[in-house]
Amino acid sequence: MPVLRTFPTTVRRLGSALVAALAVAALVPAAGFAGDEPEQGTSAQSAAVMSRPCFGAAARNPFGPCVDPALRLTVYPAPDDAVLEPNAPCQPQPRAALVNPCAFGAGGSSKPATVALIGDSHASHWRAAVDVVARTAGVRAVSITRSGCPFSTAQVVIPDAGRAATCRRWNREVLAWLARHHEVTTVFQSQRANATYTAPRGVSNFDMAVRGDTAVYRALPATVTSVVVVRDTPLESSVSQDCVRRAFARKERATMRCARLRAKALHRDPAVTAARRLRGRIHVLDMTPFFCGSARCYPVVGGALVHKDADHITTVFARTLGPFMVSKVAKIVHGAAKARQGI
Repeated sequence: MPVLRTFPTTVRRLGSALVAALAVAALVPAAGFAGDEPEQGTSAQSAAVMSRPCFGAAARNPFGPCVDPALRLTVYPAPDDAVLEPNAPCQPQPRAALVNPCAFGAGGSSKPATVALIGDSHASHWRAAVDVVARTAGVRAVSITRSGCPFSTAQVVIPDAGRAATCRRWNREVLAWLARHHEVTTVFQSQRANATYTAPRGVSNFDMAVRGDTAVYRALPATVTSVVVVRDTPLESSVSQDCVRRAFARKERATMRCARLRAKALHRDPAVTAARRLRGRIHVLDMTPFFCGSARCYPVVGGALVHKDADHITTVFARTLGPFMVSKVAKIVHGAAKARQGI
C-alpha cells in the first residue's frame, strides 16, 4: 500500500483537538474528561463512585500512578448488573439493506458522520471509548456492527449456514456503503481475535484471518484515508467471573485475587498483524496496558468491573478508557503527520 500522501479532513480535525488534548489527558481523571458524562439513569451514588479521580482506567494511568484506597473493594457495576448493561447509546440512522448504522459522538443531527466504528460485537463494546474521542474532536460518528460477524473477506465459521452467508453479504454491503458515503474518512475497526474461519488445507486459522483482514483493508475505498485498528480485548473466564462474584459478596478485593494469566486471557490479534504489515493509512491502537500487567489481566481496574461477560467489556470501563484513547489517537495523528512530512 502506498505511503499516505494526504491526510483526511476528519483526522486533521481530530489532530487539532486531540494533540491539544494529549497533555491534558495525562492530568485529567477519566471521569472528568470531555464527553465523559455518566449514562442516563445513573444513580447519585453510582455517579459519585465513577467521578472519583482514580476510577477505572485512570488507576493504570501511564503518565503517573493513581491510587484511591476508597476504591479498594469497589466493583462497579455489580457483576449481576453488568450482564444487563447495554452498550453506549447510539441513535438509529436510515438502514441500507443489512447495514444498520447508528450515530454517536458530537451532537447535531445535521452534522454528517465523518468517523465510523466497524466490526462485530467486539467493536460495539468500544463505542463508549470512541464516543469520548469523537466528542473531544467535535465530530459525529457512526457505528456499523453485526454481532458474530468480523469485518473480513475470510469466511467466518458459524454453525448456522444462513447466518454465515448473511455475514459475507454484510461485509460486501459495508464496503459498498462506505463507497457511497465519502464523508466518512476515518474508520475505527475491531473484532474478536479468536474467530474461526474456513481455510484451505495447509493454511492456519490465524494466517487465514490475516489474509481476510488484509484484503478487506485494501478493499476500503480511497475516501477512507485513515483506519485505526483497535486491538481486541483480553478474554475473561468463568472461573474468574465466579471469583469476582464471591469477592464482591464477601467484600473482598477482587483485582489480584481473581486476575487471569495474561497468556491465557490475551490472544494474538490477526487484525493487528494485518495492520502492521500494511501500514500507510492503517494504524494500530493497543489499549492492553489498561487491562493487563506483564503477567496477569485484571477483572477489576480502579473499582470498575472490566467484563460484563466472558468476552465483552462493560460500558462503564470502556468510557473510562476514552481519555487515554484520545491520547493514543493524538500520537497516531502526530506520527502520521511526521511521516507525511518525511521527518
